[in-house]
Amino acid sequence: MSDLSLPPPFWFVLDVEAVGLQGDAYAFGFVVIDNDGAEHAAGGAVLGEHGYDFLRGNEAGHAFIAQYGALWRNPVEMMVVDAQEGILALFTRLWTLWQKEGAVLVADHPFPVETRFLDGLTRHGVAMPYPLIDVASVRLAAGFDPIGTEPRLRNEEPAHNPLADARQSARLLLEALAACRAKAAT
Repeated sequence: MSDLSLPPPFWFVLDVEAVGLQGDAYAFGFVVIDNDGAEHAAGGAVLGEHGYDFLRGNEAGHAFIAQYGALWRNPVEMMVVDAQEGILALFTRLWTLWQKEGAVLVADHPFPVETRFLDGLTRHGVAMPYPLIDVASVRLAAGFDPIGTEPRLRNEEPAHNPLADARQSARLLLEALAACRAKAAT
């Protein structure tokens, strides 16, 4: 897409879970929406239980996995993979497909977790996505609290499930974009 003054046909909204902010990724969720909020694809992947032993990260990150890990294993929408590299390989295939359709990548507060995950794309011969839109920055521009905790809709539950988090981020992005357009019109 060469003209970023126009909205892209699709927003590919990503959420990655990692073992702490600097640790290894063990799950991702995504949703692809259009500018009206219609969902065109959704899913993600999570590392199988036996793969967690080899993940780098801090003690608090490992405790988080132990507490919330069951939230990510929904076989209907999340694939379970045996190795961390499988998570990145699946994401690479999905992103490459949607990028060809004109999708722009979006994440809420993408540094450092999502950006570290995306940096791994180079191992698969894919360039780091550009641009990477930050939902929090768009919310700030719209006059919303960029770090506030917002109520969740039913399909955005539970918190800390990467697919549910991606769905909430998608909704918050569209709300902020609408508010920005309304501000610009006045």
